[in-house]
Amino acid sequence: MRNWLSVAADDFAALRSHCLAGPDEDVAFAVASLVREAADTGLLIRDWAPVPPEHYIERSPSHFSIDSTHVVPWLKRAEELDGTLVLVHGHRGTFAPEFSEADLRGERRLFSGALGYFGDRPMAALLINPEGAAARLWWPGVRGPDPIQRVKVVGERLQIFSRSSTEEASERHARQVLVIGSAGQHRVRSLKVAVVGAGGTGSLVIQLLAHLGVGSLLIVDPDRLETTNRSRVVGSGAGDEGQPKVNIARRMVAGTDPEIEVEVVDGDIRDCAVAMRLRGTDVIFGCTDSHSSRALLNRLAFQYLVPVIDLGVAVSQTATGAISGVAAEVRPLAPGAACLWCQGRLRTERIEWESLTEAERGARVRFNYGLSEIAEPSVITFNAIAAAHAVTLLQDALNPLIAQREATGVLVWRGGTGEARVEQRPPKPGCMFCSTRGLRAAGDSSALNCQPAVPGPTARPA
Repeated sequence: MRNWLSVAADDFAALRSHCLAGPDEDVAFAVASLVREAADTGLLIRDWAPVPPEHYIERSPSHFSIDSTHVVPWLKRAEELDGTLVLVHGHRGTFAPEFSEADLRGERRLFSGALGYFGDRPMAALLINPEGAAARLWWPGVRGPDPIQRVKVVGERLQIFSRSSTEEASERHARQVLVIGSAGQHRVRSLKVAVVGAGGTGSLVIQLLAHLGVGSLLIVDPDRLETTNRSRVVGSGAGDEGQPKVNIARRMVAGTDPEIEVEVVDGDIRDCAVAMRLRGTDVIFGCTDSHSSRALLNRLAFQYLVPVIDLGVAVSQTATGAISGVAAEVRPLAPGAACLWCQGRLRTERIEWESLTEAERGARVRFNYGLSEIAEPSVITFNAIAAAHAVTLLQDALNPLIAQREATGVLVWRGGTGEARVEQRPPKPGCMFCSTRGLRAAGDSSALNCQPAVPGPTARPA
């Protein structure tokens, strides 16, 4: 069992500021969306507000009691959002956050009358202190709490507060530990990373993640290796033509670090059964060149608070076929960042075209209404630039090496000049994906829409 709770970085900062503001306990109520995945349960903080002073019956530095009349509106708000209730409070102290016996008694008293309000959904408690956070679930009909193994704070940085013990880093990562430390290597090893697309950029990302030492990889790709792929897919060799790209990637990871757990999906991310398997991962690399799959990953990033790092490499040509430019972009998608719709990187006509059957595409082409299916030029060295920047972005989000650094944005590299710059692309107000008024942290309460729709960035949520 691997229960988790995720919260956007801006919400976590505000909750921490509130809960640690004064000498007495300060409490907030939050609504969390649920994610149900086999035996695992995830919670996504979607909305919250502090408990007003007049609703405390009593409080001290180690105890609080709240008027039950204030709980009822939050139960109704959770019901409205198809979520559940989370009690949030703080402990002051420079030690790992641990629930106290007083917390246990208080939570039992608070939840005892409310458990069952949402049927079989659990409620939860989130504890914040200066060193991190801890959380636990309360299930209907169960007297004691169920631990939540990981609290994830998702934004420009990725903070993971875990209950697992720190293991000594492998000797193979000794030089790496000199840079990020043993704790940093443990954070890397604790990650479950999904890579969507195991082709030109994806295979390079997978190779880098294997050498970096992530703990678990989920690799998704429906394609077989073709002869023309051999020059770009690392890990492929003579005789691999016709093999699933995911199997080639799994073999490469096993040869690099056999201790990494590898799960492969020989399927399309646009298939709902495939997409839903990414909800519980810690980060996703989008290494696919279709707009419809990018649209789905874009929605996953914000609806499930799973950061996505989207990679794109383009070689442009003139009408005569001459190379006119080379560019690579690495786009982080997480709370606080602009989604791909807001960045203007998704085209509705392309998504519509990709949703057509081969017969439907053929009919449109016969009537001179269609999009080009000509193979685009590609070189492994350009892909490697994007892949290296993308994995470095993850490493820096997890283990920032420079305390005072510029804000993360979209990294743009131009071939020829070698220019690399970071562009800030702000979200558009009211965006249905990346704004707080849209699908952010909606979780399973909103259908994922695995058959890509064509909404604009200000459309209302489904």
